[in-house]
Amino acid sequence: MSRPYTFEERVILAAQFGRQIAINYLLIRWEQPKNKLVTALARSYGLSEQDAADARQEAVLWLLNALNKYRFEGPLRRREYRLKAFLRVTLQRRMSNYARAVRRNLRFAKACRDVNGPSGRAIANRAICHGRSIDPAILCANEELHLTSQQRVAQLGGPCERLYEMLQAGASM
Repeated sequence: MSRPYTFEERVILAAQFGRQIAINYLLIRWEQPKNKLVTALARSYGLSEQDAADARQEAVLWLLNALNKYRFEGPLRRREYRLKAFLRVTLQRRMSNYARAVRRNLRFAKACRDVNGPSGRAIANRAICHGRSIDPAILCANEELHLTSQQRVAQLGGPCERLYEMLQAGASM
């Protein structure tokens, strides 16, 4: 026997099938609770206001992804509660992962900055912007090798130094 769907469940079904009106309705309906929850979680994780604003923007995508995973099971009186709990748990998990990634990126930038100075910041920013997860220890070790080789070539002087600079600029032999 099929059970009747609530209005919100019908809207969620329409959103799962890609109906833009349904998606817009749900995003407007959940805007305030989403922002309150994400802001509170960002404060509890000790994130800055800029990181919290970024997380609020990311939370829209988190909610859309959660909609596709939502399943309508359980008795009629508990389904609305299940939806709220499901969305809350989804946002909490995603926010936890987001805060962990922000802290990892900050540690990564700090590790490179401490070892290499300004060039470490450039490497850290480049890696963070491209979304690559690179071990900071490896990058710092590579930078140290690069600095050591520059110093040794500088000791040789003259044409060796110019050749090394040309190779670093991308010239081939």
